[in-house]
Amino acid sequence: MIADIRYALRQLIAQPGFAITALLTLAVGIGTATTSFTTLDSVLYRPLPLIRDAGTLIYATQTAPHRPADDIGFNGFDLEYVNRHAETITGIWGYSSFTAILEFDPGPVRLNGTLITPRAFAELGVPPLLGRTLQESDALPGAEAVTLLTEHIWQQHFGGDPEIIGQSVTLNGAPTRIVGVMPAHWRYPEISDIWTPLTYDPVVSRTTFGMSAVARLRPGFKIEQAQAEFKSLAAHLAQAYPDTNEGVGVRLTWLRDIQIEGTREPTLLMFWASCAIFLIACANVANLQLTRALGRQREIALRLALGASGGRIVRQLIVESMVLGTLGGLLGLIVALWGVDCAISAIPVEMPFWLRFDFSPTIFVFVFITSQIAGLLCGLAPAWGIRRSNLALSLQSQGRTQAGTARGTGRLRACLVSGEIAIALVLLVGAGLMVRSLYQMKAVKPGFDASNIITFRVGVPVSMADNEDRWRTLFDRLNARISPLPGVVQCATVSTLPGADMNEHAVIGFRGRPFSDRPGEQNVAEFRSNSVDYFETLRIPLRAGRYFLSSDTADSPPVAIIDEVMAHKYFPAGDAIGHYVQSGDKLKAGDGPQWAEIVGIVGVVRHRLDEPVDQGTLYRPQTQVKNSFMSVAVRVDGEPLAWVETLRNEVLNEDPRLPIYWVAPLSRMMKTIVWDRAYFAQVFGVYAGIGLLLACIGIYGVMTFHLVQRTRELGVRLALGATSRQVVGMVLRQGLQLVLIGLGIGFAVSLGAAQLMANLLFEISPRDPPTFALVPLLLAAVALLACYLPSRRATRVDPMTAIRSD
Repeated sequence: MIADIRYALRQLIAQPGFAITALLTLAVGIGTATTSFTTLDSVLYRPLPLIRDAGTLIYATQTAPHRPADDIGFNGFDLEYVNRHAETITGIWGYSSFTAILEFDPGPVRLNGTLITPRAFAELGVPPLLGRTLQESDALPGAEAVTLLTEHIWQQHFGGDPEIIGQSVTLNGAPTRIVGVMPAHWRYPEISDIWTPLTYDPVVSRTTFGMSAVARLRPGFKIEQAQAEFKSLAAHLAQAYPDTNEGVGVRLTWLRDIQIEGTREPTLLMFWASCAIFLIACANVANLQLTRALGRQREIALRLALGASGGRIVRQLIVESMVLGTLGGLLGLIVALWGVDCAISAIPVEMPFWLRFDFSPTIFVFVFITSQIAGLLCGLAPAWGIRRSNLALSLQSQGRTQAGTARGTGRLRACLVSGEIAIALVLLVGAGLMVRSLYQMKAVKPGFDASNIITFRVGVPVSMADNEDRWRTLFDRLNARISPLPGVVQCATVSTLPGADMNEHAVIGFRGRPFSDRPGEQNVAEFRSNSVDYFETLRIPLRAGRYFLSSDTADSPPVAIIDEVMAHKYFPAGDAIGHYVQSGDKLKAGDGPQWAEIVGIVGVVRHRLDEPVDQGTLYRPQTQVKNSFMSVAVRVDGEPLAWVETLRNEVLNEDPRLPIYWVAPLSRMMKTIVWDRAYFAQVFGVYAGIGLLLACIGIYGVMTFHLVQRTRELGVRLALGATSRQVVGMVLRQGLQLVLIGLGIGFAVSLGAAQLMANLLFEISPRDPPTFALVPLLLAAVALLACYLPSRRATRVDPMTAIRSD
C-alpha cells in the first residue's frame, strides 16, 4: 500500500496540470460541503456551550384558550406554583429582557439586560469566572440590589479589574453591587450583557403573563410525562383562579427546537445544496480521471503483460484517487475556513451566544469522510472504464486504437455530464425561487416612505423615573430639541417602528358590540402609540377623518386612529369615524380601559415585510398612553447616518443619563428584519453559481476530449468539403443531447425538490412559472456555449495535418 501511495504521488507530480485542476475542483466541492456542514452542526446538533446536560432542558409556555399555538409566556405566580409542585422536573426558572443603563464618567452605556430567577444558575451548572452567581436570597424583598456581568463587559468597561467583585455601579439610576463575572462568550439566554434577580410583585405577577420559562427534565422521565403533569397543574390553577387562568394551558417543547425554530429547513436545504456541488465536483474529477486513464492505456497494458493482475491495476487506480481525494480534503478544509468566515460576516445581526461556528472534531471527521468518498467516486469511474477497454490492442497502436477504446467510456462520460447538468438545474431552480421570493418581498409597498429617516430608541427605566411629569414629557422635549436643527425636515416618536424586531399587540373591543370575556376569543390588533407628527414624518396617508392634534392631551377626551384593514374588517359600511374602541392586554365587558373615539383612518403599514396585515393597526396618542421607551424617527436632508453623533449629543444634553441605541436608517431596519430570507437567497445564489460553473467546466472538458479523439474524422469531413458551420452544428447537436437529457432529469427532480422550499417562499408558488421557464433556458444557453467554444477551435485544424496524424 505504501508503494502504491508513493507511486500515486509521483504520478500527480508528473502531471501538474491535471493535479492542480483536480485538486482545486475537489477543494471547492469538499470546502463548500464542509462550510454548510459546519453551519448544520452548529445550528442543529452541537450542544449548548458550558451548560450541564443541555439536552434535558425544556421550554415551557402558557397558552391562551382556544389558541394552543400561541405563546403567551408565564406569569410569576404560576411559575412558582409549578416549581413547587411539579415532580417531573428538577426546577423551572423564568427570565425576561430589560434595558440596562450603566452610568460611567465618559457617558451612559445601554446594555442587554436579563431579569432571571436566581435558581437558574444552579440548574444550568455554569460556574462564574469571578465571584458568585445569583442566589435565591438576592430575590427576597428588601435584599440588596446585585448584578452579574459578562466577561466582555468586564473587560471593555472595567478594564478586566480583578477587584471588581463587591464594587457598586449605578444601574438604571440605582446603586447595584457586582457579585460576579460570567465566563467568556456566555450570554444566556441569547445575547445578555448583564443579569439581575427576577422578583415578583404578589399582585402584578398574578395577572401579568409574558415571561419566558425553561425547566430541566428529571432523569427517568419523558417530556410527554412532564406535559401531562403540567396540564394537570394548569387545570388546578384554572380552577383556583378562573379570572386569569380559565382555559389557560401549558405547552412544553425541547429548548433546542425553540432555539432553531425557523432555521431548520433553510439550514438543511443549504446543506443538501452543498452536497449537490460536491457531487458535481466529483463528476468533473471522475471525467478528468477517465481522460487520464485512457492516456495511460499503453502503460497499463504493459503492466498486465508483465504479470500484473487486473485487480492489482484497479487497486492502484483507486489508491491514486484516494490520495487525490485526501489532498483535496486538506485544501477543502482551507476553503471551508474561508467560507465559514465569509458566511459569518454576511450575517447582519448579532448571533446568540450558543451559536458557535468554530471547527469541532466532528468537522474534521466530516472532511475526512467526504474526502475518502470523493476519492472513491473519482476512482471507480476510470477503473471501470479501464476494465471495459481492450488494453491488449493498446500495445499495437497509439492512435486509432485509443479512439476506439475511448468510445467504450463515452456513455459513462455522457452520464456524468448529464448528471452534472441535472444537479446544476436543481440548484439554479432553488436559487431562482429564493431570489424571486426576495424580489417579491422587496416589491411590497410598506405603506410609508423610509427614505432619509434616521431612527433610534431611548427611554427612562422605571427606577430612573423619579419625576413622572418629567419622563412623560421627555419625548415632547426631545422633539422640540431636534425639530429646529438645520437639516431636520420632521421629527416624531412611536412606541414601535416598522421593521423593529418587537411585537406590540392589543386586545380590542368596540362600544355597543358584544365581545367575549375569554382571552383567546377576543379580537387582536397591532398597537402603536405615537406623536402628533408621526404620520406626516413617515408620510402615511390619511384616508378619512383627521390625524392626532396637539390638543389631544392626557386631559382631553381619548382618541384613536385605525388603519384601512381595521376599518374594512370591523366597519364594512364605512362608518368607523365616531365609533369608540377599547384596547388593553385583556378586556372585559363593562370595565377595563376607557373608550377612545375613532377620529381618523390612515393607510395600511407593513410593520414587517414578510407578515400579512390581516389584524390591522390601532394608533393612540403618546400623550394618552404611558410609555417610558419610544423610538424616534427623524427625517433629514442628506445621509441619515451623518446625524448619529448630533442626535446622541442632543439626547445627552437633555438628560445625561440616557444613551440612545438601535441607531439605524429606517430603510435598513426594514431589510434587517428579513435578513434571513436575503441571507439564504444569497447562499443559494452562490451555490447555484458554483454548480453552474463546475457543470460548464465539465461539459467543456468532455467536448474538448471528444473532439480531440475525433480529430482525424473531422479532418476528413473538412477535406471532403464540409463547412465549419456544419461541423460546429454537428458538435452542438451532440452536446445538446447531453444537455437535454440533463435538463429533463433536473426539471423532474426540481419539481419535487421545490416543494421542500414552500415555507421559505414569499407570495410565489414552489412551481413558479417564470423560474421554471427561464432557468432551464439559461442553463441550456450556458451549456451550449461550453460546447461551442471547443467546436470552433476544432474547425481551425488543418485537414491534411489531421489526416496524417493517424
